Amino acid sequence: MNPMKKDKRFLCCMLALSALAPGHAFAQSTPSSVAGGWNYTLGVGAMRGPTYPGSGDTHTKGFPVLGATYGRFFAGAADVGVTVPVGIGYNLVQDQHWKVGIGVGYDIYSVRKESDNAAKLRGLGDIERTVRTSVFAKYSNGGMSLFGAVVSSAKGQGTQVKLGADAAHSITPSLIVNAGPSVTWANARSNQTFYGISAAQSANSGRSRYSPSAGVSDVTFSAGLTYLLSPSWSLGSRISVSYLPDTVSDSPIVDKDITTSYGVFTAYRF
Repeated sequence: MNPMKKDKRFLCCMLALSALAPGHAFAQSTPSSVAGGWNYTLGVGAMRGPTYPGSGDTHTKGFPVLGATYGRFFAGAADVGVTVPVGIGYNLVQDQHWKVGIGVGYDIYSVRKESDNAAKLRGLGDIERTVRTSVFAKYSNGGMSLFGAVVSSAKGQGTQVKLGADAAHSITPSLIVNAGPSVTWANARSNQTFYGISAAQSANSGRSRYSPSAGVSDVTFSAGLTYLLSPSWSLGSRISVSYLPDTVSDSPIVDKDITTSYGVFTAYRF
């Protein structure tokens, strides 16, 4: 085990405050009658977290908050938790409790580049941005939600299955808090892409080969706070604590098996 990694028992002590997405809060305050027409969400946000999965270094990235829905069609991120890539999609089932749909998206940022840590990643190459397809489902009842998705890449980077739950509560009509866990299972190709070192990469970098098997690659607890300035404007914050199991955290390129990400956003819906 890499000596830089934190003791796993600290995981039980991690607490967080965050928002899953602007759409989650808006969904509680927007009349359902609006759902049949066009709805747009515009905003900006910033997130600080690991430079790449398992990195001991952190960086801050800005991101746009963009979304549009028309009936069962959507562009942006699907409102099913933090499981579906940004893109376009269609809800095959959409009613008071269920959303089941398909989507296709493209990575906004490269997951990992050699320049992220030249000393550790030299010779491993970049993980290319790619198109990702998804099949997802969400069940909601009151403030409780269960969600899941199967996400695959178009460049042979593997497949991930993501499951999670979320509980939301309105402290006041304008202040909403939510929290919940999620877990990601990845096949061997996916874990090899993000955490493995192939024979060619080993020869280029001088690092030992590492071939992780299929298994759980991430366990995350997120929580959030959203404040509705008006029926259209919102402010939010988010923090997530992620744990990387031994299957992937034993990789030579992983510094920490527990990492934290946090960010803020503002969004306008019309």
